[in-house]
Parts: sequence; structure tokens; C-alpha cells
Amino acid sequence: MNQDHIKSLLQKYASGDLSGQEREILSEAIRAADDKAFQDLMEDHEEISWNADRRQNADDALLQLLRDKISAMEDPVMVRKAARVRYWAFAASLLLLILAGTWMYRQQQTGHSAEYTPDIAAATPKAMLTLGDGSIVMLDSAGNRLIPQGGTSVQQQGGLLVYQATGNEESGSINTLSTPRGGQFSVQLPDGSRAWLNAASSLRYPTAFREGERRVEVTGEVYFEVAAQASAPFIVKVKDKLLVKVLGTNFNINAYEDDRQIYTTLLTGSVQVDAPAANKRMELRPSQQAVLAKDGDLDLNKAPDLERVMAWKNGIFYFEDTELRELMAQLSRWYDVDVEFEQGVSKLYFSGKLQRDLGLSQLLSVLDMSGIHYRITGRKIVIEPAER
Repeated sequence: MNQDHIKSLLQKYASGDLSGQEREILSEAIRAADDKAFQDLMEDHEEISWNADRRQNADDALLQLLRDKISAMEDPVMVRKAARVRYWAFAASLLLLILAGTWMYRQQQTGHSAEYTPDIAAATPKAMLTLGDGSIVMLDSAGNRLIPQGGTSVQQQGGLLVYQATGNEESGSINTLSTPRGGQFSVQLPDGSRAWLNAASSLRYPTAFREGERRVEVTGEVYFEVAAQASAPFIVKVKDKLLVKVLGTNFNINAYEDDRQIYTTLLTGSVQVDAPAANKRMELRPSQQAVLAKDGDLDLNKAPDLERVMAWKNGIFYFEDTELRELMAQLSRWYDVDVEFEQGVSKLYFSGKLQRDLGLSQLLSVLDMSGIHYRITGRKIVIEPAER
């Protein structure tokens, strides 16, 4: 049986549409697959979606077969080196399929909570728009309206703000678009440039750019697609530490306060990155990254993982030797939860790809399989030391 057929059967199993005969065929194919074939299949498994509302029985024989297949493999799911835990991408993907249907069962078995705790949803389009006069407009995905703003037309279209110059503006007032934890939003600026804001981020910009220059300020993480204007460079100011100057290009800036470094990653075009404190400047070419350290030093990464950089915009959590505290910081921003580490928690590292639209409980269930111990109280996650 070819891999495409097996993937098709897995998709039907995930959605709860597998017939009895197909179940037997899939079970036999899984039993017959060697480790390499099974791993290759799971690495391609990201295309398969799981319908969490059609939960498989926790005692499902096929479900148990999938579990056993992972357990039988050498170094299944986790690779432990000293205190490091490494999640294989294919195993994380498969475990999400398994765990989405059996989470309630596992909660009872592991004793994480004696009571039912409502799941915490992933981030949704929501933001706060601060206008030039200081007034505030709350935005969410349901909005479809015209927002009065002087001589500039501002139209909300769901999770997108669209600015359009009318020709009547003399000088643009300053607007600030801010996303909270658990929120995301995008904006089309008056020059036609587009910006996507990750959770807990902000973009400050004029409602009409001055002639000869387009200047904005960011915090958090923002991806830009800048409209080409040779006579008006697009300048991004990052926390008084960095200036990124472009004419027309696509790039991503990651500048969260709790991160150790600021990353500017170029996808297309060219950008100039200035670090005034270090008196350093560099020109980036496509697929290069400028890294500003806390001490102000500016370094060039010639081969960043672009898939990982853009994963947030593409709806993916992408972890590659990511330390547990950094991983939980991402979850804190995305799910709007607080995270606390008790004393004695080991330094752990993870790798894997997970969908960002999962409920928090499903994602934490994958971490639970790696031996991470936690408890949830309201919107607070407490990470506990592993049992000795």
C-alpha cells in the first residue's frame, strides 16, 4: 500500500469516517510498516487535520496500535540527553491526533485536575486602536465599520484595518494598533504596505506619511510587506535600539521584551539595519537575519530557518531545541495565560511543529507525554518539577 493511501485512511480516522474494512486495512499497514516508513509517514502528517468534536474512544484498538508503534521505535517521541528533551516533529503531529480524542480520559488518569476546567482557546483577531486624539477603539473579528479619523478613511474589515488617504489630510495624526496577549491583527497602511501583528505586539504609525519618508515603530513581533516607493524609504524603529530601513520588501521583526535578542529577518528585497548604540550597520540580503543582542552588538545570521521565523504567521508553533521557559513564554502570549515555574524544574528543550489553533489543553497534553508536570488554575499554568 502506498503512503498516500495510508495518509488518506489516517485522515478518515482522524475525522471519524473510517469504515470497518478500512480500519482493518489501516491497522495491517501500520503493523507492516518498518520504523523508517512509519517515521516518513508521520513527518508528512501535518496535512492531516483532527476533528476534536468527534472523539475516538480512549480504548480504541487502532489508537492503541498507534501508541504501541511509537513505543516500539528506538528513542520513541523523546530523545533525552542530559536534561534535554527533544520532540520529533512527526511524533508531536501524531500525538496531537491521538491526544485530541483522549484528553479527558488522560486528565482523569494523570490526576492533573479533579474537576473539569474549561479549555483556553488560541488567539483570535482582537486589538486596541488608539487614535490621534487619545480615544480608543476596541477591535475584534466581527467588526465591519468605518472609523472616523480626520482626512483619512479607516475601514475595519474583520481582522484587518485598511487606511486609505483621501487627499484632504495635511499631516497624519499618530495611531497605535496594539494586540493583547491572546490577540492578533493586521493593518494596511495608507501607502499600501501591510503589517501583521502577533500577540502582545504594537505598531505606531501616522495616518498619512510625510513626503519622502515612511516611519513606524514596533514592539513585539510584526511581519511587513512594504509597498515599493523609491522616493520614500520605509523606516521601522524598534525600542530605541534598532532602525530598519527599506524601500520595498518583505521582512519580519521579533522584538519581545522578554526575549534576549531582537531579530530582523529578510525574505525578499533588501534592508539596512542600524544599531546606533554599537555604531554598527549592515545590509541584509534575502534569507539573511540581523541579530541584536542585549549588549547592543549586531551580528549577521546568513542562514536562518525561514520556516521557523514565519511559522507564527502561517499558523504554526515551530520549536527547534527551544528551552521550556521560552516555549511557555510563547504559549503565555498566544493563549493569554500566566506561567509560573516552581523551584527544581529541569532545563528542558523541545523540537516539533504544532498547529496554533489548538486549544491549550490539547497542546499541553503533548508536553505531558514528555514528562512535564503542570497544573492549571484559571488562566495560570504552574510548571512543577518532575517526580523523582
